[in-house]
Amino acid sequence: MRKKTEAQVCPIIHIGGVSISSFLLFNGLGFLFGFLFLAYRLRRRPIAGLRFGEVMAILMGGGYVGTKLYYIIFDEPARFLADPWGVFWSWNGSGWFGGFVLCAGLLLVYSRRRGFPLTALLDALAPCIPVGIIFGRMGCFLAGDGCYGVPTDLPWGMTFPHGVMPTLLPVHPTPLYEILANALILLILLKIESRFRWIQPGSGELFGIYLILGGMVRFLVEFLRLNPIVLWGLTAPQLFSIALLLWGIGLIVRRRFSALVFPL
Repeated sequence: MRKKTEAQVCPIIHIGGVSISSFLLFNGLGFLFGFLFLAYRLRRRPIAGLRFGEVMAILMGGGYVGTKLYYIIFDEPARFLADPWGVFWSWNGSGWFGGFVLCAGLLLVYSRRRGFPLTALLDALAPCIPVGIIFGRMGCFLAGDGCYGVPTDLPWGMTFPHGVMPTLLPVHPTPLYEILANALILLILLKIESRFRWIQPGSGELFGIYLILGGMVRFLVEFLRLNPIVLWGLTAPQLFSIALLLWGIGLIVRRRFSALVFPL
């Protein structure tokens, strides 16, 4: 029997006498570096009418509310009914897809009010999203918060005996899979943007490519995770992943075949 590999988790990080959740710390770093990268990209290709501070507020507020709504609806509706404010304002429990969808809707409204094309902002955002996910999954891994996958006998299976949700069984370290996959997505997006001139800046195609790649990664990783089946043998994240993939295809087809109408 092979020796188990124990994940080196650290749910609580101590910095200068201050204790902070590794999950919160790394999600905060994800926002920070994602915003810095977005600011850099917007300096290179400014968008008339856009105010960076307003976009930050939308992404932070919409991200928090959206992730909580997803968690409440799909994960813990009974807990929310028992303690609505406690669940909503707790740092525990979130769902990335909820924040993504709500932020997209808010940015659509914002772009129309400010008079600039949403696709320009989405293309600027595209490589920033995997940056945030990379840091977020680092936080998940260090916390051992249950984002790991199903048991496995593969050599790289890991145990999480000291995690927030401990397990002594070797499981798929799915946060590491997503870190590696999103690092690859980031490199692909930057390479496409810099080398392939058929991608027109601000057309929405770069964001569409991200949606396709990101949707495929999450769809496949979900087969190794512990989320419950909800419909057609698929989990809720897989259904959302399919929606993102179709949205990405729609953006690219809309650009390539402008005679067809695809709602943004």
